[in-house]
Amino acid sequence: MTDPLKRIMHIDNNESELITIEAIFDRHPDISLSSVKSCEAALETLKVFDPQLILLDLIMPEHDGPTTLSEIRKIEGYETTPIVFLTGAKEVTMANDYTKLGVIGVIHKPVDPEHFVFRLLDFWEAYHHNLKSA
Repeated sequence: MTDPLKRIMHIDNNESELITIEAIFDRHPDISLSSVKSCEAALETLKVFDPQLILLDLIMPEHDGPTTLSEIRKIEGYETTPIVFLTGAKEVTMANDYTKLGVIGVIHKPVDPEHFVFRLLDFWEAYHHNLKSA
């Protein structure tokens, strides 16, 4: 059986996206969410919040999603933490070969509030199923 998903970090420079995701998780109190606006804030937050999964905006100023992911991977204990990219770019899919970076899914913005958490849980289950099958 897969461990339940209890802790998620959300990294997005867009304030309205942070508010939207926080509102969605307000309806799921069994999952703790930590939201930050930058790569630097994420690296600091990882010192005190241990996410099981990271939601990461693909396109951000200064440090984009892949760059932020690269910085996270340098931290001991986060070398394989599963990542879900969030993006407004419709042409971005898992076919872009993000799996080699540890990305387990891509969700396009704007997110569907009714199905967002269920999609994350599906990614979480599939990730653990693939680990067991490997």
